[in-house]
Amino acid sequence: MKVALALIGLALMAQEGLAVDSSKNSRQVRTYMPYSVPIDPVKMVLIPDMDLSYALAGTLVEWGKRKEFAPGVAKRWEEIDEKTIRFTIRDGLKWSDGSTLTSAQIKQSFERALKKYPEDLRSLSNILTEIRCPTETAVDFALNVPAKDSNLIGKLTEPNYGVLKISSTGEPELAITTGPFYIQKQDKDGLTLKRNPHWFHANTEMAEEIVIRRPGNDFDSETILLKDSWANLIETSSMIRAENLARYQKEHFQIWKRPLDKMGVFQLNKSRANADGFGLLRYLRKSFDRKKLFQGLEGFEPTDQAFPRGYQLHDLHFKCDDGGVALPAKYKKEPVRVVLSPARVNAVLRANLESELERVTGLKPVIISVPLQEVGNLRSRDDYD
Repeated sequence: MKVALALIGLALMAQEGLAVDSSKNSRQVRTYMPYSVPIDPVKMVLIPDMDLSYALAGTLVEWGKRKEFAPGVAKRWEEIDEKTIRFTIRDGLKWSDGSTLTSAQIKQSFERALKKYPEDLRSLSNILTEIRCPTETAVDFALNVPAKDSNLIGKLTEPNYGVLKISSTGEPELAITTGPFYIQKQDKDGLTLKRNPHWFHANTEMAEEIVIRRPGNDFDSETILLKDSWANLIETSSMIRAENLARYQKEHFQIWKRPLDKMGVFQLNKSRANADGFGLLRYLRKSFDRKKLFQGLEGFEPTDQAFPRGYQLHDLHFKCDDGGVALPAKYKKEPVRVVLSPARVNAVLRANLESELERVTGLKPVIISVPLQEVGNLRSRDDYD
C-alpha cells in the first residue's frame, strides 16, 4: 500500500503511526523532501524545514488535542514572580542516545538560537532578560514584561524553539535529539532518520526509520507516487489534477488532509511591499476568475473565509470585494514576475495562473520556476514581485 500525504510533517507521521507499504517494510517510510541545507531546526525557510524541526527537536510546551497548552520537554511551568516563568523538565528525560537532559543544555540551546538568528526569534528576545538554571531540572525565563501578558507559553510551542544538543563548536548535534527521530545518516542526496526510543511520546506504532531523498529539479510531488516505486509516502498539496486524483482513487491510495492544506497565498517580495505591490494584490483579488484559475483541478472548494479545525476565523462583515481598485500604473508597463515551484504548483495551475494574469493585466507574466529547496535563496535575492 502506498500513501499520498497532504501536507503532514514527519513528527505527525510518528505520532499517528503511519507505517506504510507492508509488501516491503512496514516500519520504514520512504519519501522525498525538499528540505534546506544545512539542516538547522531553528531556521525554517520552507514547510519541509518545519517538518524536520518537529521531527528532530521537542519543544518545552506543545498543543494538546483540544488546542490547550500541554507538556512537552517540560512537565509543568509556573510563574514564580511577576516577571519570571519556571519550566520543570520531565522526570528522567533523556536525549536519543540515552544521556540525561539538563536545564543547562536547554539554556545553551536557546542562547545559541537567539544569538545566531536574532531576527527570526525577535518575538522572544524582545521580552527576554535572562535564562537561568536554578537546578538541573528547572529553567527560569526572566522577562522584561509581566509574565501573564508575555504569551511566552504560546511562543515556546513553535518549532524554532525546539531543544537541541549543542556541540563544542556551537552547532547542533542532530544525531542526538529530543524529538521523535534523530539523524543516523546524511549525505548530499538525502538522510536517514531513526526512531528515538527515549522520546517522551514514543510508542510501538511509530516508524522505525524514515529514509528521505532530496528531489531533483523536475520533481512533481503530485505524480511521484504514480511513477516511482521507491517512495511509499509523500507530502503534497491536495489541489490536484483531476486525472491524477482519479488514478489515486482507482489504485486505492490513502490521502490524509489537515485543515489548512488548501490555503493558497500570494506573497510580495520585500521590495514590492509598498503601495504598488499591495495595490496589485487587491486588484488581483478583485479581478481573478477563480473558476478559470482552478479549472481542471480537484480536491478543494473556493471560499472567502477559512475555518481551520478548532480555530473559527469568521467575520460577518468581511467582504472580498474591493470595489473600484485599479491596476497600479507600474504593472500596466511591466509584466508581473512570479516565483513558483513545480513541487507545489502543478502544470495545470501554472497554465491557469499565466492565462489569468495576462487577461487581467494585459501583459504576459514572467514565470520563474525553481526547485522548492531553492525558493529561499531566490527570496533573499528579491528578484520577483
